[in-house]
Amino acid sequence: MNDREYYLWLNEQKGIGIRTIHRLLEYFDSPKAVYEASERELNRLKEHFQIKQSQIATLLSQRNPADVKKRSAMLNEAGISYVTIHDAKYPGRLKEIYEPPLILYYKGTLPKEDRVSVSIVGARNCSNYGRVVAESISAGLADCGIQIISGMARGIDTYAHRGALRAHGNTYAVLGCGVDICYPTENIGLYMDIQKQGCVLSEFLPGTQGSPGTFPMRNRIISGLSDGVLIIEAKKKSGSLITAKWALEQGKDVFAVPGGILGEESRGCNNLIKEGAMLVDSKEDILTYYGIADRKELTAKKPNNLLDSKEEMVYSNVCLIPRHVDQIAKDSGYSAVETMRILVKLESLHIIKRTGMQYFSVIVE
Repeated sequence: MNDREYYLWLNEQKGIGIRTIHRLLEYFDSPKAVYEASERELNRLKEHFQIKQSQIATLLSQRNPADVKKRSAMLNEAGISYVTIHDAKYPGRLKEIYEPPLILYYKGTLPKEDRVSVSIVGARNCSNYGRVVAESISAGLADCGIQIISGMARGIDTYAHRGALRAHGNTYAVLGCGVDICYPTENIGLYMDIQKQGCVLSEFLPGTQGSPGTFPMRNRIISGLSDGVLIIEAKKKSGSLITAKWALEQGKDVFAVPGGILGEESRGCNNLIKEGAMLVDSKEDILTYYGIADRKELTAKKPNNLLDSKEEMVYSNVCLIPRHVDQIAKDSGYSAVETMRILVKLESLHIIKRTGMQYFSVIVE
């Protein structure tokens, strides 16, 4: 088997969760080493890592390479792609969270690393105010190049995805079930459209039905894929606040839309603002925060200074939408070190600006 198939084998062992998987990898370094471990080696883990005997029995009994290859072929036939934490395509933001998924299953195209991503989540039983705000802000952000992440649940999630699609932007749905299952079923049209302008993705095995335990787990991925999380309508106790809690633990930005003081549906958002979340009442609040210009209104400032060929090349790969230095370097054809040197020079000329850690965009006029 190849490396990806060893990851697939380990991830799909029944009764072995992500925490146990990380313990196994901490001890053995690779899925292949787990696959090849003897019963004696595995038994050593019981005392130090709290591995159960039933889990050891599963690892020892499920070692048929033909079954793994068959499973890989079945995923391919179903149009389901997967990316392992060892693959270059695995989302970099997600690698940084506590106990990241070993594998992501997806249908469509994964989020781009050099684009700002914002999650928009909120109440399932949202008001008309919440629907309008979610769709409007999502469309405005997507139109300016921000990737919209949500969970495709009823209510705010649905309208956030719809807004991004309406603006012909990119949107990504993190599911609390397998990627081959559309939940809720009435969102089948949305489920298909998202795959054309982004993807549906999940850490759960295809065929997994959603349950009370799977949705809080998927919330950590919604926040983990994002630079910031926007909460629109949330009761004092809600799943959206779980996402906000994950965001804070992961060091993400937290935004909230205020609501009426008499409505239960806004208590959670209003409390978040009291606790320090940034109040958002328009797309401009988030665009300004990330240093992104509304491309419908602004154009890039033209360099007055004479640039040499390398500087021209690097400048041509800096956009209105902030881009990471690694992506600029890749597109320019220079090393990351050389690219950063040139970016600093362009920054000193006041024709580009730094919008975050190693992100740059052109200055507009």
